Amino acid sequence: MSRKAYTEEERDRIRRSMLERSARVFSEKGLRDTSLEDVYVPEGISKTFFYTFFPSKTALIREVFSVQSADILEVLRRNVWDYGAMNGLRVTLEDALGGRWYIATVDDQEYIRGLLSDEEFTGFKNDRIVLFAEVLDTLGVPLSRLDPRVFYNMLMSVVWTGRSDAGSIPFLYREAIPTTTEIQMDRLVSYVSSLRVDQGF
Repeated sequence: MSRKAYTEEERDRIRRSMLERSARVFSEKGLRDTSLEDVYVPEGISKTFFYTFFPSKTALIREVFSVQSADILEVLRRNVWDYGAMNGLRVTLEDALGGRWYIATVDDQEYIRGLLSDEEFTGFKNDRIVLFAEVLDTLGVPLSRLDPRVFYNMLMSVVWTGRSDAGSIPFLYREAIPTTTEIQMDRLVSYVSSLRVDQGF
């Protein structure tokens, strides 16, 4: 199926394309129901060649999270520069709610947990702490004022509510989610703003 030799430029393009496709397919089908074929077949490559990029589905999943983390931070920094800290946070949250990035559902999180060893799981969670510590730093909030784990929980409760589907949280009132999310976002932005060192930015 695949050719014998690819240039580094072609390999980079294929790798980026598979990571972007993976994030889309994960969002559409969930991690459990996404097959490796969903990722590599559209590239016209073989499974063997796929494994030269990612040695396992777990490695692919971790790389998607890593790439998205870098992108989230870059987008936030740009938004903070363009709109100021709190409006930048709001615009970035709106991007997340609008589906710009893959957000793991409860089922996806359980699936990931089953794939990872205890050590890998701890590393994965520590990566989240580092990311959200950097987010707080970008927003001008010292870690002495807000634990990044608390910030993550607060932020993700907004995103999970706003992006929940009918089956993921069946007792939610679907018609009230937009208003609920707007109130949650307002409270989150207001609280984070109150913790900033430089209130003028």
